[in-house]
This record gives sequence, C-alpha cells and structure tokens, in this order.
Amino acid sequence: MTTIPLAIIRKAACLLAASAVLVSCAPAPPAGAPEPSATPTVDRWRPSTADQRVLEAAEDLVLSQCMSRAGFTFRAVTIDRPNDRSYPYAIDDVDWARSHGYGIADDVAARAVRRPDPNLVALRAMTPAERQQYLEALNGSGRTTVTVGAPSGGTAGTNADGCTAEARRTLFGDHDGWFRASTVAVNLDSAVIVPEVVRSPRLRPALERWSNCLRTKGFADRDPLAARDRIGELAGRVDLDRLRRDEQAVAVAEAECSVRSGYVATAERLDRELGAPIRRKNSDALQQYRRLATAALPKARAIIAAR
Repeated sequence: MTTIPLAIIRKAACLLAASAVLVSCAPAPPAGAPEPSATPTVDRWRPSTADQRVLEAAEDLVLSQCMSRAGFTFRAVTIDRPNDRSYPYAIDDVDWARSHGYGIADDVAARAVRRPDPNLVALRAMTPAERQQYLEALNGSGRTTVTVGAPSGGTAGTNADGCTAEARRTLFGDHDGWFRASTVAVNLDSAVIVPEVVRSPRLRPALERWSNCLRTKGFADRDPLAARDRIGELAGRVDLDRLRRDEQAVAVAEAECSVRSGYVATAERLDRELGAPIRRKNSDALQQYRRLATAALPKARAIIAAR
C-alpha cells in the first residue's frame, strides 16, 4: 500500500495530472468558501460554509474508500483558515479591516506555525511511476471525459472515471450534471459578473471619489485591487509586524473611503443590475447546482456518521 494524504488530491492533481482535457480543479463545492459578505449577490448560489464543509468531508471519505480499493491510503488534512470573508469590490467594514487588513498577514502567520504538509512530503517521495498510478486512480484515465463551456469562455473538462468522479457520483448522484453546474455556479460571479461591474463606466465616478479619498490618507493606489496587490507584494519582503501594520493601514483607509465615496454601494447596485441577465441566462445551471448540493446533504451526513 502506498500512503498518500488527502490534501494533495486537489493541489497535486491540478499541478501534475496529464490528460487530454483540462482537469477541473475547482472544489465541489469549495472548502471554506466565505459566508455572504457585504455584497449579497456574490456567491448567492453556494450552500453555507457549514454545509460546504459537510459535503467536502463526505466526498473525502468516499474518495478515501475508493483510493483504498485502488491500493492507496491517505488521510485528510484540515487547513486552518484565519478568516473567511470575501469583499469582491472593496472592503467596507472598517472594524474588519482594522482587525484583519486583507487577511494577508493572517495567512502568513498561520503558515509560519503550520507543520509541513505531509501530503507534499509524500508526493515528493514518489517515483514517477507511482505518481502516475496514483493520479490515474484519483483523476481517471482520460478515456472518458465531460466538458462544459466555462462562464468566462473556453472549455473546462474533467474525467468521468477515477475516484474523484466516483466520489461525486456517489454523493451527488449525477457526476456529469454536478460538474457542469458547479463549473458555472462557482465561477460565474468572480469570472464574469464582478469584472463586468469593475469595467463599467458607471462605476468610474465612484472610483474617482474613492481614489481621491485614499490620496487624502496618504495612499496613491488607483483602485482597491491595486492596493491589495501592493500589500501582497510585501509578503516575504518585510517582517510580519511591518506587513501587518502596512496592510491594516491601507485596508482601513480603503474601507473608510469605500463608505464615504459610495464605491461599494454603487458596485453592489451595478452587480444586481448587470448581473441579472447573466444569472438569468445561466439559471438552469445555478438552480441545478443548488438542487444537487441540497439533495446531497442528508447522504453526506449519513456517510460522515457511518465512518
């Protein structure tokens, strides 16, 4: 028996799997996805964080059983997430910004005390032949595939055989339908609607007010993403205390200016307006995603209870 811990399932598979189609690496549903934030239209089709974790835990158990039958043994590794909130347009919660900034320093601190990932250790110890056998058992052979048009364009695909497919088929009843629906539902807001809102000329006056406000606080970032990117680039270049101070200072300024300028309020209004026809166009996939996830919850709880 070759022992491979579970945490590399999605990470290593995405990095190393070779297939005729793109193997979908989006979680199903994503672990630790945030609860609805100040922008309620984003992630509206996802189950709650608690339900997502139940679904993922059950999927992991079924995966484990399948991989065991294939001759592999691995264990789940829980990764602590210091914060679980999402602000797709800009932070507008001053208290949150004062406590967490963008969450960058929190993540750096958590990684510093986290023990080495045994999954990556095991992966590096494998021979190429062992790795290939493992990934084929996990992801499938590539002989049967499922594809779907991705919301932002192009095609996403996954294998219809292997233990990942078996786990999703066991849990959701319809592997192909789940893959197609989740590909749309998980990516529609972040890949299509949020960029549409950010590009809108109707957001520019609020953005100009936001950037003017930020300049009065000593920062010259042109938009919230630029501010976050600038702080993200500091990680690994300055010590943690300096990173946290700089991060919290600009995040608090961002939040205060987001409220004062009406930037987030304008973005949320445009999200509802511009996103409505996009969501209607994809309503079948969104409804199927929610329906399959909701129907799978009792089975997921039973799988966890029986372990």
